[in-house]
Amino acid sequence: MRLLLLTSKKRVDHWPSRAYAYRIYKALDNEFTPDEELKLALYDSAFAGSRTALKDLQQVDPNKYTSLRVLLRDVPAGVGANFFYPNQMLGGLTYWQWMATFDNSEVLIKNLGRLNRTTEYKVNKRGDGILHLAASAGKISAIKELLNSFPMLIDQVNDTWETPLLCACRAGQVETVFGSLEIGGDASIATPVGESPLHWLI
Repeated sequence: MRLLLLTSKKRVDHWPSRAYAYRIYKALDNEFTPDEELKLALYDSAFAGSRTALKDLQQVDPNKYTSLRVLLRDVPAGVGANFFYPNQMLGGLTYWQWMATFDNSEVLIKNLGRLNRTTEYKVNKRGDGILHLAASAGKISAIKELLNSFPMLIDQVNDTWETPLLCACRAGQVETVFGSLEIGGDASIATPVGESPLHWLI
């Protein structure tokens, strides 16, 4: 059991071991209480995409769990992905700069009005457009403003053929999902590999 705990330490570069160490240990010793280092290992694993670690974190540290849920939804698009990490962004704008722009409609229209071909602008290396980023971050007001001000379509697809609606579903942005449907988002559009808004909701 002592060796098992060692697999959860930060120096062990093996994510499955780090994600499952607590769960296995708890099965062997029902009275086991994790220390801060193990809680941090669960947090790191959950942030990296382990749903098992996220579920365990909910039990051992509800506060860390709650803050991480918001972070996973709003920044890594709900899946622990790196779509919007600094090294993935294009055009010299960070995720947080985009968020500040989305939250100020006057600045949003002014700044994006300077771009050539706003509808085709890519925010990251993955090929997400402005609407995809706004949908992933739950910025339905900004989406409506963009659609009213530029020749954008709510069902615009990114380089992987995802719509903003799909991105909102993947990120768990409930208000944006309903808002996108209200303004005409088509929930039947799927990617070439079969991913649809329903797929991500499930």
